[in-house]
Amino acid sequence: MLAIMLFLLVLSLVLTYINKRISLFMFPDSVQVTKTQSFLSWFGMAGVFVSLPFLWDGDYSNGLYPFVSGLISFTLAIVLVFISNSNLNTQFVQYEKIYLNSDDTLVVPGNDTYGFLDGALKRIKQIGPKYYFKELQAREKACSSLALSLMNDSVEETLANMRTLPWVVDNAVSDKAQFIFLMQYLLNRFDREKLYSNFSLIIKNALSLGSLIGLKLNDYPYPLAKIIAENESLMCLLGRQNGTNFVIDVDSYICDDDENVVCVFSARRFDIVNQDNAFIDKLQFFYKKLLSVADTYIILTNTHVIICCGESQTVLDIESQVFLTKQNDCFSFDEKVYFSVDDPDYFSYVMDTVLHKKS
Repeated sequence: MLAIMLFLLVLSLVLTYINKRISLFMFPDSVQVTKTQSFLSWFGMAGVFVSLPFLWDGDYSNGLYPFVSGLISFTLAIVLVFISNSNLNTQFVQYEKIYLNSDDTLVVPGNDTYGFLDGALKRIKQIGPKYYFKELQAREKACSSLALSLMNDSVEETLANMRTLPWVVDNAVSDKAQFIFLMQYLLNRFDREKLYSNFSLIIKNALSLGSLIGLKLNDYPYPLAKIIAENESLMCLLGRQNGTNFVIDVDSYICDDDENVVCVFSARRFDIVNQDNAFIDKLQFFYKKLLSVADTYIILTNTHVIICCGESQTVLDIESQVFLTKQNDCFSFDEKVYFSVDDPDYFSYVMDTVLHKKS
């Protein structure tokens, strides 16, 4: 019995590391799944499947305990997914301050987390569990359609399409929440090439769509408000617009008179010592990245890249000292110190855009 449970434990840990979503296949990608929930789900599924041959042979001493513990574990995982994907108030670490450029008013973005499964019990009572899980998949597809509409159609058409969705019509999901889900889909799961080749247009249209719904910047969750403000600063840096509606500030760096913050990224920092052995280098990279902690901020201004780690700062001139290399979604300015950035695709887009302008 102990050997079976240890086997299930190790197997579940390995499967969770390989892919944390497959065990919760009934939920679309818009549903956030943690490693703990994935582990419980894998443990539950493995326990049930391993126990079936023993139960079939009547060996209840070896089959009953994995079966019961597996069912409990899988059920717990499902319950935790529903709880964590309900509307919550999350205290985001707001390391970036956003001010209105017009009157220097501090904008305080919201801490609300819009849960994709919020109101699940009420909706299941309305349409039943079978159609509810079908609707979850339809909501994911609707985000894809709305994303294309936001990029190709007018903002008014996109809003009209959004308000005809059955779950919005039935008030199971508010138009505000559906808009936030659309933004999260765009930034996290939309085709990367389409997103970043049209990034400025998409963010501009999204901001207009939010205004039609009645949202101001302080109504957005902090991660979304941060990107909207940064996009305006980036477009101003690139000369694609004359000014910006927002001014970004950080506590860890004081800009010069002609300098302004464009973007700020949170990162985990780790050092790599080249061993002249490909296997050892990859192994070193893996475990150092795994053990690294989020203690670094990378600040991009119109003239510098500033790396803040604790009380130490490294300031690089953007015109002559910034040469970026990438390895396994990590970035380095000297191929010795690497940074695992919180949003590597977005960071890569911003830096590539700025460095391309520089060249």
